[in-house]
Amino acid sequence: MATVYLYFLVSIAFFYLFIYFVHLYKKNRNKDVFYYALTFLFIFLMCFFNSVPLLATNNLQLAAYGNVISNLFLFFLIYTCFKVQLIATDKFLKNNVNSLNIILLVIAIISIGFQLIYLNIPTISVLGIIWNLNSITSILLTLTTFIYGIYWGVIFGEIASILRDPFLKRRMYMVSTNGILLGISGLFLFQNNVNYSILGISLLFLTGIASSIVFSIPEHSKKSTKNDLASI
Repeated sequence: MATVYLYFLVSIAFFYLFIYFVHLYKKNRNKDVFYYALTFLFIFLMCFFNSVPLLATNNLQLAAYGNVISNLFLFFLIYTCFKVQLIATDKFLKNNVNSLNIILLVIAIISIGFQLIYLNIPTISVLGIIWNLNSITSILLTLTTFIYGIYWGVIFGEIASILRDPFLKRRMYMVSTNGILLGISGLFLFQNNVNYSILGISLLFLTGIASSIVFSIPEHSKKSTKNDLASI
């Protein structure tokens, strides 16, 4: 059950980040900060529903449905990330966001639909849990998470490279790293292999801890920027 406990620890880290960004939003009422808060909320819920049902009960059927809900929140996460990314002057996304939303919806329906149709009871071992996903769901979740995570990382890495304020640059690189680590973790999280699951959730745990540290460092620079991303 090691991965189950790891999922729970990751959920705590991202819940902290959610609360932190809600606090920022209350101070400046910036909608961009609100969307950032939602991204951390959805990662929290993904990990929450992969852990708490098994920590609270031995009902494996309930745990299987918990994993369905967890995977559904992955698509809510990416949809919210589209909202965040629209403020990053990403021309490709701005020109194609409606089409990408439709593609995301179709992938969500197919992957979650197949998971519900071929819902399997997870396998539990000392090391962790194997969700026993069908191949279509596994492939779609893996590719979607990896491709979008890397895309997110590249876009915000480019933004970080042009920022002059060290405080904002550091935070933007952390945002970029979040996407890359989430994308790489997606290569392992949705495989029916407990060792891969441990590796994937460990990457998420690293992301949550690193983000909590970086975003908690107080600002020393008084420089400002016209970009709304400065509010993070």
